[in-house]
Amino acid sequence: METNRKPLGVVIFGGLNCFFFGIFLAFSSLIVYCGITPQSYSQINDILARQGLNSTIPYEQYKIKVLFMAILSLMFFISGLGVIIKREWGRRLTVYYSFALVIWMVIKAIAAPDFIDTAFMRALYPAMLIFYFTGKRATQFFQK
Repeated sequence: METNRKPLGVVIFGGLNCFFFGIFLAFSSLIVYCGITPQSYSQINDILARQGLNSTIPYEQYKIKVLFMAILSLMFFISGLGVIIKREWGRRLTVYYSFALVIWMVIKAIAAPDFIDTAFMRALYPAMLIFYFTGKRATQFFQK
């Protein structure tokens, strides 16, 4: 194996963080933030209510949540870019940010026990990032 070759996990996770969870979700969140109106939000809630999925978030809080998601997506972009260009700070940012996301999901699951199955699924990807980027192969790759 070549010593300069990037491990597959670095390419996959770095690409997912940078392009999907970073750029794509940031732009998607901004499109929703700029495009949703109180009327369309009400219509969406009506459709969800008919499906048995009631939303308890007022329109203004929803807009703040979507904007917050866009900002958090920028963290994924920065950490993913750092990983792609083989920077130790990118690996560390990925690990620290992933720890923060897992802790956030644990807090949400404790605060709202009905949320535990969703919290588990949302914590799975950050847990995979922590596991991979704290592993021997990944840490050695970024030390070179």
